[in-house]
Amino acid sequence: MIGLNYSHRLTWALWIGLAALFAALVGCEPTAPQPTPIVVVVATQPLPTAIPTDTPTATASPTATPTPLPTATPTLPPPPTATPFVCAEESGRVISMNLDSEIAGKFIPYNVYLPPCYTETGKRYPYVILLHGADQDQSLWSDILRAPKALDTGLKLKALPPMILIMPGGGELAGNGRFASNPTFGNMLTQELIPDVEKNFCTWNDREGRAIGGISRGGLWAFILALRQPELFQAVGGHSPYFDLDYPPNRLYNPLYIVRTLEFPPGEQPRIWIDVGTLDPSKTTIDEFRDTLQSREITFSYTANPDGGHTEGYWAAHVGEYLAFYGQNWTTAITDLPSCLQ
Repeated sequence: MIGLNYSHRLTWALWIGLAALFAALVGCEPTAPQPTPIVVVVATQPLPTAIPTDTPTATASPTATPTPLPTATPTLPPPPTATPFVCAEESGRVISMNLDSEIAGKFIPYNVYLPPCYTETGKRYPYVILLHGADQDQSLWSDILRAPKALDTGLKLKALPPMILIMPGGGELAGNGRFASNPTFGNMLTQELIPDVEKNFCTWNDREGRAIGGISRGGLWAFILALRQPELFQAVGGHSPYFDLDYPPNRLYNPLYIVRTLEFPPGEQPRIWIDVGTLDPSKTTIDEFRDTLQSREITFSYTANPDGGHTEGYWAAHVGEYLAFYGQNWTTAITDLPSCLQ
C-alpha cells in the first residue's frame, strides 16, 4: 500500500512540473494586441538611370542614288567603205542612133559615145551635146576631131570625168537659116533630141548634168540655145564660133545682140567658154562678143591660140581642153554619180 502511494505521488509530481513549465511558457507571450506589422522595404541596388536620348524624327530613308557606272563606248567597226568601182574596159564605144524627128520631117542621125563599163555601173552620166559646123556631119566630133579617143585618154589619167558625148547631125535643118519658127534646128535639139537621149540612155537628166558646145556654126547654135534657155545647160562652149551682126537677122536669136541686154535668172548663168585661133578670120566678131560679155560683167573664159586658124587641125589639137571645160564641175568618181534606178 505504501508502494502504490509512492508511485502515485511521483506521477502527480511529474504532471505538476509539466503544468508549471507550460504556464511559464504561456506567460512569455504578450497579452496586448499584436502590433501593426512594419513593412520593411529592402532596396535592391538601383539600376542605372538610362541617359535619355532624343527620339529621332522618323525621316524617309534616303533613296540611294546609284553612282552611274561609266558607260562603255562600244568600239564599233568602221562603216564599210564603198568599194571603188574597177572597170576592166580600157575604152568606151561609139554607137549610131537615129531620131525620128517630126520637126525635121526625117530621121536625124546622131552618134553617142558611152564611157567604159557604162552598162555595168548602173549610174547616171552627165552628157555634152557637141554640134558640128557648116558642111559637116555627126562624124566630125567622133571621127575627125577624135573626141572619144581624147576622152578615153583623159579617163585613164583621171584627168577627165566620165561623161556621155552626144554628136548629132544637122543636115539641111541646121543650115536653112530658120531660127524663130519651125522647123528649126534649135527646136529639134531641145524638144526632140534631148528627150530621146534621156529616154534611151542613163543620163543625168538635170541642168547640172548637161552641157552644149559647137564648132563654127555649131558654136553659134550652142550660144543661141544656152543664152535663151539657160535653165537647160550648166555650160556652153564656142570653138571658133561663127558670129555675124546680120546673122541671124532676128536680133532675138543673134548672140551679139542677146548679150547686150541679157539678164540671167539667179543661179542660171551657164559657164561660158570661147576660143579662137589668132589667124581665124572670125576673130573680129568673136572679140566683139567677148568685149560685150566683159562690159556686162558676165563671167566667161576666153582663149586666143597663136597661129590657130579656122581648121579641123586647130580644133583637134584642143579637143581635150574642150572636154575638160565641159566636165569641170563633174565628178571623176563613178561611185559619186546618181543611180540609174533613181
